[in-house]
Amino acid sequence: MSGNKIKRDLPNNQYQAAINASNPSASNPFVTGNAVGVVAVFAGSTGNSNTVNNSNAETNIITNNFDFPILANNLVVGDRIRITMFGQWGTGAAIRNLNFRLKLNGVTILGSKAIELPINQTNRGVWITADIAIRSIGVGGTCIAGMSVSLANSSTATSVPLGDITPSIGTKPINTTIVNTFNFSVQWSGGAPSANNTITFEEIIYEKLRV
Repeated sequence: MSGNKIKRDLPNNQYQAAINASNPSASNPFVTGNAVGVVAVFAGSTGNSNTVNNSNAETNIITNNFDFPILANNLVVGDRIRITMFGQWGTGAAIRNLNFRLKLNGVTILGSKAIELPINQTNRGVWITADIAIRSIGVGGTCIAGMSVSLANSSTATSVPLGDITPSIGTKPINTTIVNTFNFSVQWSGGAPSANNTITFEEIIYEKLRV
């Protein structure tokens, strides 16, 4: 393709290549081989999204041995990885905070501030997007990243959404000669525990984009 249009091709056998290279037990791996613009979608209804109930421990959103690998030597300068997630949250009778982190191979590369949530909420929406751009490749490869978290404030139509916009402070390391796996975590903090403190992601979309 010419110009700045983004290709979204899905070559044959690329998913199987990811399974063999990264996680033989996974049936829905993310991107890979020489694929350009592969899109992988993971729905909560299939058990891939973890509901995090009232836990002060940092908890990965994705469970059940599913991960999202990008195969070794599969990134070039200018590639983007885009992650979009949405779901719902609720709270009990005490004010609680939520913290979100984007992780690369288990290491946090972006972390939101503690977002304070109103009390006694149910089925409120949450939307997260993150973009990672590859600046250099190799063992000493680098990337920049940004994350936006938005949570519905209440049932009032005029309520201003809660959230955070988290930029990179400088570049982050990414060794592009190995398999790289992205994930998100969430953590409750502050206030009194309640079984009504819960957050679930119902849809998670990972994209690898090349201009």
